Amino acid sequence: LEIGMLKAVGMKRHELTGMLIVESITMTLGAALAGITAGASMGYIAFYSDRILSQTPTIFTIDTTVVPFIVILIVIASIIGAAFSARRIVKHRAIEILRM
Repeated sequence: LEIGMLKAVGMKRHELTGMLIVESITMTLGAALAGITAGASMGYIAFYSDRILSQTPTIFTIDTTVVPFIVILIVIASIIGAAFSARRIVKHRAIEILRM
């Protein structure tokens, strides 16, 4: 519906595609940040509860070399997915999009 309205008021195909890609990147980065935070928190809790039970001196660490690589791969996948989806939808006329 949003795409149909924007197209009806004169937004061009490349502008719509760019907007959808930026929205996709924003949501992906937000989800990645939330996932990293939740995962690190759960790992921290699990690590220290195990440490208390086993009573061995260990240090909690996060491998920061892998996290950026994974986030970059997820963002690339998000861009590709958004571009293909946008390419398919912006080919339709505004009235067709609004009727969907």
